[in-house]
Amino acid sequence: MSDETPIISKDVKLDSVVVDTVNIPVYATVNDLIASEDDTRILSCFNNGNKIRIMGNARAKHVVKPLSQAKKMWAGVAALTIEELQSVAGNEDAMKELALSDDVQSRIEQPEEVATNSSSDALEGAETTE
Repeated sequence: MSDETPIISKDVKLDSVVVDTVNIPVYATVNDLIASEDDTRILSCFNNGNKIRIMGNARAKHVVKPLSQAKKMWAGVAALTIEELQSVAGNEDAMKELALSDDVQSRIEQPEEVATNSSSDALEGAETTE
């Protein structure tokens, strides 16, 4: 570890109680890391972190993310018939109430699975959608 490598102190908690404080080096370059750790340790840490990232991305594809109230309302508006739209024309509150009604919401095709984006997907250049 070079003399310029910053060290951060972090509290270690167990059951919400601080039991220790550790000093963690924060390497500025890969060369600094290589100079301070052996190759086996570097590869082991990278491979473990990479495995966790890849498994997390795969797990995130199967997590159902509930729709927000606003998205439910707009999906409901899109599902309204012409007659229903005419019946609430000019009354925004009535349109929202109708769009969010159980009857209209039951007509909306719900996706079987809604994938969420993990932060590592964003780092890989994947598009994120809200």
